[in-house]
Amino acid sequence: MAVRLTVRPWHQYHASVWIRTDSFETPETVRLFAIGGDPGRTLNFQDLGVKATQDWTRHHVIINSLDAEEIMLYAGVWGAGGGRLWMDDLVIDEAPLVNVVRRPGCPLVVRCDDGRELEEGVHFRPVRDERMHELADRGDFEVYHDPPVIEFLPAAALADGAIVRASFHHAVSIYSGQVAASLSEPEVFAWFEHQVEGVARILAPRRWFLSHDEIRVANWSAPEIAAGRTAGDVLAANVARCAGIVRARQPEAGLCVWSDMFDPHHNARDAFYLVNGTLAGSWEGLPRDLLVINWNSGKPAESTRFFADRGHEQVLAGFYDGPVDAIREWLRASRDHAVAGVMYTTWRDDYSRLEAFADAAWGQ
Repeated sequence: MAVRLTVRPWHQYHASVWIRTDSFETPETVRLFAIGGDPGRTLNFQDLGVKATQDWTRHHVIINSLDAEEIMLYAGVWGAGGGRLWMDDLVIDEAPLVNVVRRPGCPLVVRCDDGRELEEGVHFRPVRDERMHELADRGDFEVYHDPPVIEFLPAAALADGAIVRASFHHAVSIYSGQVAASLSEPEVFAWFEHQVEGVARILAPRRWFLSHDEIRVANWSAPEIAAGRTAGDVLAANVARCAGIVRARQPEAGLCVWSDMFDPHHNARDAFYLVNGTLAGSWEGLPRDLLVINWNSGKPAESTRFFADRGHEQVLAGFYDGPVDAIREWLRASRDHAVAGVMYTTWRDDYSRLEAFADAAWGQ
C-alpha cells in the first residue's frame, strides 16, 4: 500500500503498522518506509524484524522529513515468498524527541512564538531520553519508544494557548540497529585515543584496521553545518585524525581501511543513505601508505585503478559467500593496479570453501 502525505520539513515522525504472519517465507522483505524531497530520497532504512510466523505485532519506524513537504509512505512486501501475511492499522504522527541526542554539537533550543528563548533548568526541566541511555549502556538501540516530554516550570510564565517550538537532534538507526558515531564530536576522538592506547599496550599490533565502513548517517551536527564543510571533508578529517592517533602511539605501525567510503565508484558520492551532502573528497584524508581493503567487485577495474593512481596498495576482499571463481575475474581486471593480495571474506562464518577460493585466486 502507498499513501501520499503532506508533512512539515525537518520534523520527526513515527509510523507504525500491525503485522501478522503464518509460515511467511521472506519476512525480511516486509518494509515500511517513506520517500520525499527533491530529488526523492528514501527517508528511513529500519528493518521491521518481522518473523516468519507471529501473532499481531506492532512494528515501528522513525522518519525525519528532512526538506520534504510531501512524502509517499509505503508499507508492503518487495520480493515475497510463500506463506501468508496480514497488515492493518497503518498510522503516522509527529513524535518529537524520540532518541533525542544531547551533546554540545547537538543543541536543544526551545523558543516561544513571541521570540523568547527558554532556558533548560530554569524554564523547563532537563530533557533526557532515559530509555535510549538505558539501552546504550548495554550496547543496544530501539527504533521507537515513548519519548521524553518537555515539562515547563513556573518561571516560563506561559500564557494559555502559548505556542512553544523545540529544535533538536535525534539518533536514527539503519537496518538492524546500526547507529553511526559522530565524525567530529571531540568526545569520540577521546574515546578512540583511549581504545588505541589499550590495544597498543596489550597487543602492539603491526597493522591497524580502521573500521570506517558503511557510514550511512553523517554531517548533521550544528558545528558541521555551520562550518559549511561537505560530508566528504568531515570524513577526510576524521580518518586523517584517527590515523594520526594510531601513529602517535605506534609510529611504525601499518594501517588499512575498507575501501567503500573513500571510493567514488562505490559509497563516496552524493545521496548516500542519510548522509548530509556529498561524500566526494573523503579519500583526501587517507595517508598514502595506507593499505586499502577493496570490496568493490562491482566495478573492479575502476575502483582498483582509482586507489592505485593515488599510491595505495590494495587487498581484494572477495567471496562474500558467493561463487569462489569470481575472484579470478576481479584479479584479471585489477592486474596492473597495485594489488598485494586477496582476502576470504564471509558474512556467515562459512570457511568450508576457503581452500577452493585460494585455488581460484592462485590459479587465475
